[in-house]
Amino acid sequence: MEKVAPEHVREQIDRLTTSQAFRNRLTLQRLLRFLGEHSLDSAAPDLKEYTVGMELFGKPESYDPQADPSARVQLGKLRQKLDEYYRTEGASDPLILEIPQRRFALHTSRRAADVPETPIAAEPVRRGPATSLTLPVLLAILAAIGWTLFLTRNLSPSRSASSHQGDVVSRFWHAVAAGTKPTTVCLATPLFLGVAGNRYRSPRIETFEQGLWCKFRVEPNSVTADVSIEPDSDHAANAARQISGIVAPAP
Repeated sequence: MEKVAPEHVREQIDRLTTSQAFRNRLTLQRLLRFLGEHSLDSAAPDLKEYTVGMELFGKPESYDPQADPSARVQLGKLRQKLDEYYRTEGASDPLILEIPQRRFALHTSRRAADVPETPIAAEPVRRGPATSLTLPVLLAILAAIGWTLFLTRNLSPSRSASSHQGDVVSRFWHAVAAGTKPTTVCLATPLFLGVAGNRYRSPRIETFEQGLWCKFRVEPNSVTADVSIEPDSDHAANAARQISGIVAPAP
């Protein structure tokens, strides 16, 4: 990727933060400048979510990104605003600032010379007609419910409630594995997340396929993970081990 002079990057950030797309979006403006300044240090690695939460959003030392996804939510909103800006008033800007998926980083590139000079109006989101639920979708929904119950059991402060939820999860996965044929189970990031009484909507997921991050093949006494979907396969492998421990516990 071509190296862009720091002053040009800062000029583009100034142009973005004063645009209509970023009007009154003070949190997103701060996050954009924070990522921009960090990106100008070529020796610096990608920012960690914990670092952004602590240094930019003033989180306490006890801040846990897994329990508080607010930094990820703001990153997703910033990515959406950048897309909106470059589809409309920034369609002819010479520099393009982008945020890679699942990374707290800002990438800069020069626009190709053949891009039209006139802004392109943003098209409304078109949603297809509702379709009936198929068996794979129903299995995915059941898997998501089971996984949510499993996580709730681990995070619950009540031992009795945790034990009850564990029984529910165990019965669910044993029922899945009890069939005579292998069952493919898909796990996905939910469209809405409930954290500490609040609900957050994932800004980058519109369909089940976009949220899919893990797939399992469940058979009696056997769970096999397909890690080809998720680049960070540790999550998929760990989830497979957790479910395998329920379906086929060690003797």
